[in-house]
Amino acid sequence: EPLAVLADHIVTTYHNALRRELPRLRQVAPRARTVHGHRSPHDLTRSEAILGELAADLDAHMKKEELVLFPIIRQLDRRAHPESGVPIAAPIRAMEQEHDSAGELLFELRRITDRYVAPDWACVTWRALYAGLAELESDMHVHVHLENNVLFPRALGRADQQHRDIADQSGHRQRPGGQGDVHEHARDDQ
Repeated sequence: EPLAVLADHIVTTYHNALRRELPRLRQVAPRARTVHGHRSPHDLTRSEAILGELAADLDAHMKKEELVLFPIIRQLDRRAHPESGVPIAAPIRAMEQEHDSAGELLFELRRITDRYVAPDWACVTWRALYAGLAELESDMHVHVHLENNVLFPRALGRADQQHRDIADQSGHRQRPGGQGDVHEHARDDQ
């Protein structure tokens, strides 16, 4: 499967869903806090703040993936014999670190909401909020898995292969992940 197909699947299935769901959850959270925050066993104010932070982080993260990293990854599909390699190791590391940060926020949300279990007396709005948060976390696990464990390793492998191809053509050996020329010239005298 081409890398571009997987990148497009991630955008259409996960990024677009996050762009719809995060604003909806951010509208529901203040209503649950306003109505029940005073008697809630959960910190609804903190939940709302974490959700806001997560939404802002993911919005910026998805823009970086869609405008910077995914176009580079798509370019790897189009380059049968590229003239120069595309460095992707650093942006991939940055995206993985941001995935870790999002995971920490989701872990904190799960903790302070008692694993998204609303009290028996909670209203429909509160229950809908927690159901939406649980679904968000579940979808994020699949989304991040596809990027960290499927797309990114395949893209790095493709980039490494293209760097080796370039090195073979030019007589230089490239570092893995597109990190530049090691300047080890092939010896013609052997």
